[in-house]
Amino acid sequence: MYKLFFASLVFLANTAPLLAQSPWTYAKGGGYAQAGYNMIVPTRVLFYDNTAIKYTNRKVYDNNIQGFGDYGITDNFNISMMANVKYVATGEVVAVDNEVVAAERPPALILPAGKKWGFGNGYYGLKYKLYDKGWVVSGNFTLMTPVAANPVANGLETGFDCWGFAPSVSVGNGGAKWYAYANAGANFRTGAFSHEWAATGEYGYKIKSAYIIANIHARYSLNNQPAPEFLHTGLGVNQQNYLALGLKAFIPFNKNWGLNVSAFGALLGNNVQAAPSFGMSVFYKW
Repeated sequence: MYKLFFASLVFLANTAPLLAQSPWTYAKGGGYAQAGYNMIVPTRVLFYDNTAIKYTNRKVYDNNIQGFGDYGITDNFNISMMANVKYVATGEVVAVDNEVVAAERPPALILPAGKKWGFGNGYYGLKYKLYDKGWVVSGNFTLMTPVAANPVANGLETGFDCWGFAPSVSVGNGGAKWYAYANAGANFRTGAFSHEWAATGEYGYKIKSAYIIANIHARYSLNNQPAPEFLHTGLGVNQQNYLALGLKAFIPFNKNWGLNVSAFGALLGNNVQAAPSFGMSVFYKW
């Protein structure tokens, strides 16, 4: 049963999603669909250079409405897709607190106010199960479609202005009350965006009919240089790194319908918001 539950469970966070994280596939004609909402807590604090922080003069708001589907073409081959709509904004000016903050954010660098609705990057995934004898091994490929850059210089982007081509490999195992898997791969991006390495590990344990899930996710830019400009919001920018920990719950209502909830926070990062992410989605599987 865990194979069906977690064949395509994804966390709703404002990061490039790995749609084919787990190694399990749905049987021919089977599938999974979910729709949900995710937000990053509004913040004016950004990570840079892993553990250092810098400040914007306005809080940044980042909200996502996402839809995801996964379908079994054969017992070993699945396709998936994800679409999302984002609302991003910068709020009222926040005063510089003290000399330390002023040094991190020179007062002359004022982030303009603004707000924007728009589509985020689209993701289209392929997954093929290579091995299934106790351990399960799958090969995955995800295509990311670009989002046009915002012509207004206020740092409010709803996605990355590039194509992404992401092959990866997933390995997993599980029992009656538990499952675990790991996924690792690369993301090759077009234009001036640096290529990336990404990895995920996840462990879930069943309590009654629900699963409580721990997740660790890492993303590393292969051109890991500090962004030359300070004036950005952490939205759709280049050279982003992070190491994030998450806690999720998978709560079925019956054999078809259920609820996913998630909370993620970064331990360190570069050019990303230093604030937790919370998400909730409703799913249907068949």
